[in-house]
Amino acid sequence: MITPSFSVIPTSRLEAELQLPYLLEPSHVDVLYESKFDGNETKTQYQICSSCGAAIIDKCVLFENQWVCGFCDKYNVLLEKPRSSSYISEVPESAEGLHAGENKAQVLLVDLNTDGPEELTALIQSVSSCLEGCPEAQFGLVTLYDGQVTVHTPTGSHTFSGDDSTTLSKAKNLDLEFFRVTIPGSSSLWLGQNQTLELIKLLSFKPTPVSNQRPKRATGLGLFLASLYRNVPDAPIVVSAFISGPCTSGPGKVVPKNKKHHIRQHYDLDSNRDKYFYPARSFYQSLVGALSVNCFIACLDQIGIVEMAPIIGSVSQFDTFDDESFRTLSRNCIRNVSTDHQITVFASKGLLVDGCFGPISKLNATQPVYSDTPCGVSGTNRWRYRTTGLSLSLAFSFQISTTATKEESHDKTQAHLAIQIHDSFQDKGKNYIKVDTIVLFTTNNSATSAPRSVAKSFNYTVALGCLMKQIAFDQFFKNHTDAFSLQQWRIKIDKLAARHSKVQSKHFSEFLEMLYRLKWTALLQKRNTSPDEAAIFQHTILLQDSFVCGLLCKPKVTVFTNEGQFEPSDLNLELLKVREAMCVNLGTSIMVRYLEEDPATAKAEEFAESLAQNNPLAPKIQKTGIRGSQDRYFISRLLPQDGLNTEDMSLEQYSANIKRMSQCI
Repeated sequence: MITPSFSVIPTSRLEAELQLPYLLEPSHVDVLYESKFDGNETKTQYQICSSCGAAIIDKCVLFENQWVCGFCDKYNVLLEKPRSSSYISEVPESAEGLHAGENKAQVLLVDLNTDGPEELTALIQSVSSCLEGCPEAQFGLVTLYDGQVTVHTPTGSHTFSGDDSTTLSKAKNLDLEFFRVTIPGSSSLWLGQNQTLELIKLLSFKPTPVSNQRPKRATGLGLFLASLYRNVPDAPIVVSAFISGPCTSGPGKVVPKNKKHHIRQHYDLDSNRDKYFYPARSFYQSLVGALSVNCFIACLDQIGIVEMAPIIGSVSQFDTFDDESFRTLSRNCIRNVSTDHQITVFASKGLLVDGCFGPISKLNATQPVYSDTPCGVSGTNRWRYRTTGLSLSLAFSFQISTTATKEESHDKTQAHLAIQIHDSFQDKGKNYIKVDTIVLFTTNNSATSAPRSVAKSFNYTVALGCLMKQIAFDQFFKNHTDAFSLQQWRIKIDKLAARHSKVQSKHFSEFLEMLYRLKWTALLQKRNTSPDEAAIFQHTILLQDSFVCGLLCKPKVTVFTNEGQFEPSDLNLELLKVREAMCVNLGTSIMVRYLEEDPATAKAEEFAESLAQNNPLAPKIQKTGIRGSQDRYFISRLLPQDGLNTEDMSLEQYSANIKRMSQCI
């Protein structure tokens, strides 16, 4: 589904300046694209315009047995008219640049340096259970132990040492041919399901040779060798990596083995004092396009996610591999691999795409519908989505081509503008294209006597989601996480809020509260977080939909009583007086808060279970008594009604400050 932050578009420069609040420049609008393939979509034959390549839409004009393209007005032969603005089509491999690929093939990278034999046993059991549900899939298997990397093949295994100078030199120079020649039978590295299961079950725990030191772990070398399995030149290979600690050897090293040396913190990165960061980040950056890594971490310490950011497809961290959330997420990842998502954007004359924000890479453009004010991944209308799975959430920025005067716009700007997005992907050996289209009104629409208001068409949940994704993209992929960059974002947010205050956008008060809360999240605060924790938070925002993004700012509280349940709209300290059981949905976790075990508490637990089942993050449910040890996480999300007794602003003070700023714009 395509949802704009404003559903009415200004047509003149003066309208854009006065009615359209903006973050960076006037005459730009944010659009959120969220898609989930669940098999229930409307199915239609794939019909594209012979001139521009846009697909047929349900609102297109029909003339006898032809349909008129809504983007270039070209007449095309009609086969079937869609019944919905969103539909899906099964297509041959040649359509939209799709190619045959190993849809059900991925590499498993297993770190044997776990905290103990029980941890490795739990990992093996979980992975084996996942593999048993993939009878037709192919797998690669790479294991890490004591600085060595072992590549398991149908004819045997070959081990490379992270201490060998030749191996390290060839890996740093990305010389894959050296390793192909070295591995016997490297022309066929893939293993069948049964072979992979047998090898996985043979893996055993070996204690770390040197006590009181970090294990020697060559994660970077292991990921580089995983790229040997890549068999489609322009598509990355999917790697599921099960990691138990930081890389301490070879390319990608982030910390020494000696525990007297601590892994980098925010102040080390801000002052450029960490000697491992840039070499590791550069090494992983060189693997972009070759790998998409789904990283599962069972470690309370940092493992180097900030350095690995360029190749991360998804990342999840757990206390242990025996965690139920790990079993759920790993099963979904291994069994439900949907690969090679290619996103193509079409836009009416009057709209140009600035760029896209998300875990994507740039592809060659099919139409010159991109602007000269780039942001995100820009300069094209096509991208490859680097994350596996059937759900997408991407933010786009569009430039509006406005005219000098309102009178001039009547002749040059249409009453409606359209945006269409094609998502071509592979699932279960078949190729699909999902088509979504939205038609936007302009202020030139003469269907109504009253002029349409840009400000009153504002969708604050979409605007918040797009804003969070833009910030997360800037931090995760561009590494703009220093104190100056964070302060610049806070200033931009304040100016954006002031512009919305001036035009009194729809639901402005709700949007203002969300912006205030956003400034206190790990996205814009470094308090009590490590660089890896912040990076995981950023990546969660990039992957998840606007609903989850909203929960990360303002959790949803449901209070259960003997008579029923209700949701308080104000999350302030008054909620601490509530003694009934409540369920708190924090997005990445769910909390059940209670005073005593009673029927209301049971209802809250049941409700929490239903929320967890419908959340793609498979959040862990935490049960805590009122004023218990975990209650501080709930209290920290409540807003004080009076002053904070600190130098920080309360919501009321922030609102008053924004109102004063709006008078100066």
